[in-house]
Amino acid sequence: MACCFNRSPRHIHLIRALYPQDPLAEIPANNLEQFLFFATTNQTHLEDASDYLVYRLRRKMQKGRDRKVEITLKISISLIDRVDPPQLGTLLDSLMQMLQVLLESREVRYQLDATQLFLHFAVREEPAPSHHRAYQFLVERFASLAVSGDETRVVSGLQALRGIIRKTSQSDLQSLLWQKFFLSHLLNAFLLNLSQSHTVTATATDPDIHPQRERRLSLHRRSLNLSLLITEPTENGSSTLSFSLAQTGLQELLDSALQQSLEICTECFTEYIDGCAPACEIDLESVGADLDPIFSFFISSVKDPLRYLVLKAYLRTISPAKPVSIQLIQIRLLHTALHVSDTASLVPCVWEIQDSVISLLKHSVSRESTLKQKITATLPDGDNETVLQSVLVTVLEKLCASVADYQKKETVMYIVQKLPDNATNEVFQLALVECLLKMSAVCRKISRSNSLSSNLLETLVNQFSYHNPGVQTGLQKVFQIFIDPLQDATDIRLDTNWNTLTELGLKANKASKQEIQIYRRLKEHLYWNLYELCRTNQRPQAVCPEVHRTLAILGLSLGCEIVQEGVYHFLISIQVLAEEDKTLSSVAKVNLHSLVILTFHFFSRLSADPGFMEHIKELISMRWDNTPYLLPESNFGVEHTPKHPPFPDFIPDNLLLDPVKIGISAERITKPRKLKRNVTQNESVDIAIQPYPAPMELLDSKSEDQLNFIDIREALDPSLQHGEFGSQLSESSSSRKQAYQVKNSTYEELLQRSDSTDNVDYRAYVNDVLT
Repeated sequence: MACCFNRSPRHIHLIRALYPQDPLAEIPANNLEQFLFFATTNQTHLEDASDYLVYRLRRKMQKGRDRKVEITLKISISLIDRVDPPQLGTLLDSLMQMLQVLLESREVRYQLDATQLFLHFAVREEPAPSHHRAYQFLVERFASLAVSGDETRVVSGLQALRGIIRKTSQSDLQSLLWQKFFLSHLLNAFLLNLSQSHTVTATATDPDIHPQRERRLSLHRRSLNLSLLITEPTENGSSTLSFSLAQTGLQELLDSALQQSLEICTECFTEYIDGCAPACEIDLESVGADLDPIFSFFISSVKDPLRYLVLKAYLRTISPAKPVSIQLIQIRLLHTALHVSDTASLVPCVWEIQDSVISLLKHSVSRESTLKQKITATLPDGDNETVLQSVLVTVLEKLCASVADYQKKETVMYIVQKLPDNATNEVFQLALVECLLKMSAVCRKISRSNSLSSNLLETLVNQFSYHNPGVQTGLQKVFQIFIDPLQDATDIRLDTNWNTLTELGLKANKASKQEIQIYRRLKEHLYWNLYELCRTNQRPQAVCPEVHRTLAILGLSLGCEIVQEGVYHFLISIQVLAEEDKTLSSVAKVNLHSLVILTFHFFSRLSADPGFMEHIKELISMRWDNTPYLLPESNFGVEHTPKHPPFPDFIPDNLLLDPVKIGISAERITKPRKLKRNVTQNESVDIAIQPYPAPMELLDSKSEDQLNFIDIREALDPSLQHGEFGSQLSESSSSRKQAYQVKNSTYEELLQRSDSTDNVDYRAYVNDVLT
């Protein structure tokens, strides 16, 4: 009699032997060891065994046999732990099918079993991690667990997300997997848990705000489309463990991310901020307080060489078209980023930061003006615009303080060049001037050599002609800060003080060669712009004191003997203007006369000339007795009204400054020629005003021969002393490079380099000209 047997494959027979008859019994150890030995000895056996385990898992879950499902998972975990690293790729397909089956179930216990199964796989090292399309599904489901609100599921989801980062952080897998969909789920899960942890801390001290915070976070979750498998948050909230896991996961993600992944992460973070829009309507301050430490940690977790990429990507997401509340949060976070970023990270993106902030400031001022014109304008919008403008100014100030010393004056220069020249943007002009004042105050803390710039001073001087008195006054204050060598003279009221320099606590400074050269270059344009400012100003009682302070600080910084000729000529021109210009109002005329007498009094004390001091003292005494309205006390800072008696048009000559006694011709200031610029092919014309390119001539005191600019370069460079300049260019590459640098250097740079040379003749030439 023949018998037929339906013999099962060996791997099925071994797996069936692992399920005990007693539901409470454990897996037989000997049978498990026999199965693991069989499965790991051959790749085909491993594939067949893993596929059959997937089949058993799906079937037992459909029948609701939880104990059989638990045993199947234990067998799978033992198999993952036993196989060699090169064999893990063979298990990947079967493992992903198991995870998909478990995560698609509505049973919470199966979802938690899926996280534990994946964690055992994630801790195993692979020679070359394999790509699988199921990672997209896993990150979506694990992120849903991480934001569910239940502490057990949150912790399991965060642990699983960290495992996904570990398995996919290789560079080749990042380019395939770390795209927008993948990274957005990772970031949103980490960020929401960090925000919830801050909420728990806040509600512990103030339980009344708990419902409001929970509603805000619920709105935020819905706005981010993270509603898969999400239930309402439990009363337990988030624990310290979930906060630690979220913080560690975010740090691991950013630490492993490459350039492209970092930019995507920054975009995802910005979308997370945009998701705060519904929550901002409830509690704007709380949203900002929650995001501030999170973004600080976000920036700090990025590697230093790549941090500038995050800043640039973040700046690209800032737009004036977004709601004002979102703009306010983004700018506050930008201020936080500047605080935690080092100088090297800011250097590549300084101009982008300034452009973004200035653009937002301009749009904010425009929106605020529109709101004020509308009767239906709501008060909260106006308040947000005011706060936004204040924060924008603070960001520019922080940027100036964060960059290197040599870049501080460049940031100020950039803002000066952004000043609009039309009269319709006066509010925007005043906002930029406020930025300049705060940024200039930062520049006062750096060394004199780093803060002094002829290009910056030239640009400031050329901007004195603005029609808005507030802009005129602000630009003069900025100019005063940069030329003030004592770093405190601008804080002392010089406008209506008749005391001596000793009583004021001031003394003249000995100017350096660089400062003298800059002044000689600027003086014509400085006095011309000040003259036009006095002639065309609309509020002389506010502008004239600042003109006096500018001239006084100029005398203190350079010394009376350097600036007195230009200042005296300017003051006499102002006096002639006040006497002869019929278009000036009587208020403007008396303010100009007050400016002249006060500034001459200051310089008489500064020069310590007895005859000059006596003449000024006598003139002041006569005005006190006869025409007190020609003194600063009656004009500076005083708003004249129609009730004031009209000022006489005719002023006796004995009450005016006598140019003959001062030794200055009574001629008006003429408009100087425009400053020339050196513009190369790679340089934009509107970036900076360059020094004069024309050669200057020095006189040799020994031979009385004229020494041109080429001779000065030869004096600096010994290799050029014997022979023509052009003949040296063909000797060697180093000589050509050195000769090119000397040939194209400016006169100011040559003066600075003179301190490092031992050529006595050259120093004698320079000193002879400057003195």
